[in-house]
Amino acid sequence: MREFTKRLKWCLATFLFFALFAFGFSRSHAEAGGGIIFGKFVDPDGRTVIVENAADFRVFAYEPNTATFAEGIVMRDGSYRISLPSFSGDGSIAWIIGTEINPRFGFLSPPMEEIALGANHTVMHVVGLNRVTGVISGKVSKSNGFLGNAVVNLSRLFDTQGAVSSGVDGNGAYQFFVAAGKYLVSAFAAPKDNVVNPVATEVNV
Repeated sequence: MREFTKRLKWCLATFLFFALFAFGFSRSHAEAGGGIIFGKFVDPDGRTVIVENAADFRVFAYEPNTATFAEGIVMRDGSYRISLPSFSGDGSIAWIIGTEINPRFGFLSPPMEEIALGANHTVMHVVGLNRVTGVISGKVSKSNGFLGNAVVNLSRLFDTQGAVSSGVDGNGAYQFFVAAGKYLVSAFAAPKDNVVNPVATEVNV
């Protein structure tokens, strides 16, 4: 009887060992290939920005080749974390890191940045924000009224980051929250309006 009990205990111990091994193996493979991007939001002086309302801040990662998207989590202390989905391969993948920030909070979203990340790697990335120092607004009009289908482009002079576009409302109004600098404002009417686009205007904020 003792021999049988001893053999039974040995069999149970062996079974549990292999069961736990198999569980750990499958778990590691299920989680393999992902990565983490974490960091914090800082103001132009390098101080961490306290996030009073999480709805005002959004951070995400995007991989264009596979159209893979990962939403980040923003904490009140100004930190964030993006857990990336798993991917196959031994090399690294370039992720585009972007933010969407409500400018009424007082800060502007910086240009998107590219971060190369390998499988199961963790990268820290600090997001530097610019303060909102002014508002560029106006209306796009024609001789007999406003153009409700126009598009307004805003580009910062001597900046290679490109332009920001915005449609106008039904009254032809537009608005941009901006940091200090010189900007070029261009308006483009819809073809059906049959009007000549106005000359671009330089604005200093």
